[in-house]
Amino acid sequence: MRQYQDPDYRPEEFARLRELPVASEEIFDGAILHVVRDRVRLPGGHLSFREKIVHRGAVCIVPVTEDGQG
Repeated sequence: MRQYQDPDYRPEEFARLRELPVASEEIFDGAILHVVRDRVRLPGGHLSFREKIVHRGAVCIVPVTEDGQG
């Protein structure tokens, strides 16, 4: 698989943008989907919420030709 290098990527720059988890709450637990609301502390210290959908398991295959066409 082809790996792309970003010359402007600096790990220390992204580390300062990190959101820290504070709490997690289960919103919905279905047969296929699981919904969770996370409370996070933003880099500036404020609190916010992130809602995410977790799929219990799936596979996705995207064929890509050698010239990068999908």
